[in-house]
Amino acid sequence: MKRSELDESVNRLNKRLCRPDTASSSVDGEYIQHTGHLYLDHNGYYGGYRLEELLDHGSGGFARNNGTEARMSNPEITAYLRGIHDALDTISGG
Repeated sequence: MKRSELDESVNRLNKRLCRPDTASSSVDGEYIQHTGHLYLDHNGYYGGYRLEELLDHGSGGFARNNGTEARMSNPEITAYLRGIHDALDTISGG
């Protein structure tokens, strides 16, 4: 998948799991962080992808991933996301 398609897959995952659509917003000039938002980290120095969840720890945002710094290749993250969506389809019956 292209990077934009991977990002869209994660956006659909946020919707399916009733998580925030965006990482943050501004309300009356105040920065609001949307805890629980899932996003695809693809800006790492070593390349690859990692699915992360935005956490709220004080004033900054932190990410939770699978507990390692391991990154997945494009085919790996594509299969991982498809597996998640397939599992959700099975659970929801659709």
